[in-house]
Amino acid sequence: MLLRVALLVLCVFLLVLCIRFCEWLTWLESERLPLQLVDPLALSIKELQRLLEARGIPHDDLLEKTDLVDAVENSGGLSTEESEVLMQTASFEESLNFTSERHFLEEVEDSKSTVWAVRVVPHGHKPFPNYPLWNVVAKRLSRIGIQTGTFYCPRHNSWCLRQAWKIVPAMILAMPTKDGRGPKIEVYQGAATEKSMVGWFYSKLEETVTKIRSTRSHDKWETDKDPVKVLHHTDNGCRIKSLIPAFFSALAVQFIGKVSFAVMDNSRSCKDRHLRTPSDKSKSVIMIKTPEFTHIYGSRKGEQFQHQALKLFLTTLTPTSNDLFILALMFINYSCIFEIFLSNGNLARRVFRTLWFMAKGNFLLCSVWLPLVSVFQISQLKPLLNTFMSYYRRVMNTQLAAVLRHDVLLLSRYPVLVFSAVLIGILLLTYLDRQYKLGLITHHQDLQLPFLDFMPTVEHLVHFDPITWPLYTTRVSEVPDEKWLHRCVSELMSGLPTWDYGTCWNTCASCTECCGCFPAGAQRSVECAICLDTFRKGVSVCNLPCSHTFHHSCTEAWMTSDCENRWKCPMCREPIF
Repeated sequence: MLLRVALLVLCVFLLVLCIRFCEWLTWLESERLPLQLVDPLALSIKELQRLLEARGIPHDDLLEKTDLVDAVENSGGLSTEESEVLMQTASFEESLNFTSERHFLEEVEDSKSTVWAVRVVPHGHKPFPNYPLWNVVAKRLSRIGIQTGTFYCPRHNSWCLRQAWKIVPAMILAMPTKDGRGPKIEVYQGAATEKSMVGWFYSKLEETVTKIRSTRSHDKWETDKDPVKVLHHTDNGCRIKSLIPAFFSALAVQFIGKVSFAVMDNSRSCKDRHLRTPSDKSKSVIMIKTPEFTHIYGSRKGEQFQHQALKLFLTTLTPTSNDLFILALMFINYSCIFEIFLSNGNLARRVFRTLWFMAKGNFLLCSVWLPLVSVFQISQLKPLLNTFMSYYRRVMNTQLAAVLRHDVLLLSRYPVLVFSAVLIGILLLTYLDRQYKLGLITHHQDLQLPFLDFMPTVEHLVHFDPITWPLYTTRVSEVPDEKWLHRCVSELMSGLPTWDYGTCWNTCASCTECCGCFPAGAQRSVECAICLDTFRKGVSVCNLPCSHTFHHSCTEAWMTSDCENRWKCPMCREPIF
């Protein structure tokens, strides 16, 4: 297990080095640092609109480019790294179609940290809104972390009536509550327009964020029991309108009960936008406050003003038992993947070993995890756990942790890099093992399943041999015993050339002149490579298809031994059958 873990760490290290090298080439070519601020005026109108959609700021009323630039500046700075991500195609998570009432309850009501926007379609009615409009709205909502779906009420609409929904097509917003008793349901009753729908979702999410308007309310928020607090602060300046990024509000709902979110706006409204000076422009920042430190979000790599980046940062600061379980599960399964090339044998045996080790590792993790979680819930261990979390948050606020979070975000956008790195690592290590005899490929003795040695390979399936085929068609339930093995070996060896050493294969009276003790095509040798004894006259010997000759008894003992290569020649490792 330690070897597999070491190989996994090695692959991750090589992948991080490749990312650093690619970034260095990008910086060298563009001559811009990732944290260097970008002037929003350099972006096009479509790029500015896409940026505002990613931050969750309504831009339907902002028609001029100057208004879009002001909205970007009021919501936070724009770095080079974020602008490069903006140029890429934004990923869109497909809307989910609920298949039953149970499916709806499992996904929406049982989820504790997910915001859902769902179309409810009663039986016999058309969906509201229609598909083209819903597709546009769902794309904008998915960029700020809201899950979308469509639920078709069953016949007679009895279940929808029990949920206090009217029998009309509607759109609902389901948000988790602080007490965890079920989601809070809000029903949309506005017009069927993109501006109205998106604005309604943004306004409902904004209601969950604490508004700080005085020193007293700020002090009250500071005394909140949650150890991690996030503050969206806007400095004194001049703004067109108050804009709270919807991705910030969505995270306030998703981390409800774990992280406190608040907004403080000290800017003033602009009477005349054209009379503003550069000093009047407001600047918005996100401050992360914990008992150990206060961090200005956006000052390190990977800290972008987007939902996915801020969610990853807060998740690393306040991990739950479910997050740690998923991380341990991924670590075990990815480590077991290396069993494919660490074990010896044909492809069927390697795949079976990999699945076996995965099942064994997952079973051990599930067996240990629940008792471990129960132990840490003991009240006497809470001071120790609080001390550990204090040091843990300090570590997660370091520059190294920020670089790792940046790499995780990059790999989540390019999953092909992960599979390519694992494949290249496997091929490279396999080549080094065969070239320099490192001894990485070994046979694990902890998996004693004899029938795996008799599983058919691709070669045996292609080249059918009626003599050897019964050996590979044994049922899995019939584990071969010693007598069965000796009987099969005897039947197989009956097809090999066998003779008594000293018998001349030629027509001459003696083989001392022509060395006719070996048939045509067999290699001449004076000793058996298995027992290292010389061939003596009258002793039974046999010749393998590879032309190497051994004692008949030694060959039979070799084929019935526990050696993994017993079906190959002891000298050249060529298959015997």
